[in-house]
Amino acid sequence: MSEQIETQNEIEVGNQVSGRVKHLGMYGALVDIGTGQDAMLHISQLAQDESRPFEEVVHKGDEITAYILKTRKDGHVALTMEKPPEVPWQTIKTGGTYTGTVIRIENFGAFVDFGAERPGMVHVSEMADGYVKSPNDVVSVGDEVEVRVINKKGGRSRQIDLSMKSEPEEIEVFDEQEEELP
Repeated sequence: MSEQIETQNEIEVGNQVSGRVKHLGMYGALVDIGTGQDAMLHISQLAQDESRPFEEVVHKGDEITAYILKTRKDGHVALTMEKPPEVPWQTIKTGGTYTGTVIRIENFGAFVDFGAERPGMVHVSEMADGYVKSPNDVVSVGDEVEVRVINKKGGRSRQIDLSMKSEPEEIEVFDEQEEELP
């Protein structure tokens, strides 16, 4: 039996938990993680690099380590064996800055891994304040770069557009007093 989880903070999405597999079914496994209610590890939530069938990976009575995928107010907890990204999708905001590594270069730009679930893309026009002819003129694969999120598209594509340009300075606008119209 796994030890009782002491605080509500320990069952937040992304936290690592351990537990004992109590039941296997067609849908996955029920795991005792110490909350008083068994958590669900769906068969689709094995690690992405795992190619074996679910029944060969998880057995009744096994002690497993997993991560909290979802929680509900009624106490149900969904688990995943895939380690969550360092930067969760919901925390990525336009204007946010990150340090990442260039993982791929194309003619149109470079892809930067900054810990999100997928790399972001820096278009060649966003690589420097001046004109850039080729991404290779600015970065190489393996370079560590500072990037700023300029756009985040949800849905299936989940694209993250990044910039390496210096942040635009705030332009102070002075309101002139308007004259009253007759």
